[in-house]
Amino acid sequence: ENVLGLLQFNDHRSDKFSPGMISYLEKISDTLSIALSRRQAEEALIESENKFRNVIEHSTDGVVLVDSHGILIEWNPAAEKISGFQRMEVIGQFLWEVIIRMLPSSIKTETLHETIRNKWIATVNSGYAKGLDHMSEVEIETPLGGYKIVQTSGFIIKTDKGTLAGAAARVDGRFVAAGAA
Repeated sequence: ENVLGLLQFNDHRSDKFSPGMISYLEKISDTLSIALSRRQAEEALIESENKFRNVIEHSTDGVVLVDSHGILIEWNPAAEKISGFQRMEVIGQFLWEVIIRMLPSSIKTETLHETIRNKWIATVNSGYAKGLDHMSEVEIETPLGGYKIVQTSGFIIKTDKGTLAGAAARVDGRFVAAGAA
C-alpha cells in the first residue's frame, strides 16, 4: 500500500473529535487518496503517450498504423517524406487505397488493387499475415513522379478494442530510373 500523504487534524482540547467525525474525516482522507492516485496514474499515462508520440514523430523510418477496419490512423513525418503524401491527405483512408496510389502507374491493375485490399483485410481480421514481419522491398512513385525503392516491415498490435496493423518503412537509397523496377 502506497502512502500518498498525511491528513492531520489537531485540537489541543480533549474529546473535540467524536467517533462519527473521525469516521467522516477518514472517509475524506480515503477519497483524497483515491483522487491523488488517479491523478498520478493520469500523469504517468500522459508521459507514456508523449514518449510514444515523440518516438513516432522523430523516427527516420516512416510509421503507419491502421485500425481494425484498415483505416489509416497514423502517418508520421517520415512517412510523408518517403511517400510524398501529407498526413492529412491519407488519415481516414483505407490503407490499401493509399498503397495503390503509391505504386508505379505501370503496374497498377484492378487485380493488384484487390490483392492488396484482401491481404490487409485478412491481416487485420486474423491478427496475422504470413511474411508481414519480414522486410520486403517495393518500388513507389511519388506524387511528383519520382521513384524510390522502399523497404517495409509490418507488425500487429492487439488491443482490447481490436487489432491494429502497421508498417515501418525506409528508403533503400538505391537510384531507380523513372518507371524501372
